[in-house]
Amino acid sequence: MTISKSKKVWVNGRSDVFPITFGRLSASAKANSILVQIDVDVKIELSDAGNLSLHVFAGLSESVCGACGNFNDDASDDLSSPAGKPVANIEQLIEAWKAQDLSCNAENDKTMPEFAFPGHTVISFDY
Repeated sequence: MTISKSKKVWVNGRSDVFPITFGRLSASAKANSILVQIDVDVKIELSDAGNLSLHVFAGLSESVCGACGNFNDDASDDLSSPAGKPVANIEQLIEAWKAQDLSCNAENDKTMPEFAFPGHTVISFDY
């Protein structure tokens, strides 16, 4: 899922509209933010000002990965690429996890190029 600042949304490379339910994933647009949920386990809210709030159910410890770490209370292993390899710093971490589909013009394209992080649910915000 890719969401632009103007609240345009793409699911699996195809344009869609809010609210969205796609399997375990749901997304809705509020007046000043976007809310994305995966079941009740993960909730992501992004404000129009660019503030991100991430809530992860404690039972997912060591089952999540990404630019926010793996949620296992061990900060020493949080800087890992999608392949699980360590990166040197936060800049490399963000670059490694950057969604490939944001390279297109998200405001004008009706479809987004296909991409995948195998085995991962990918949610990207083009802010």
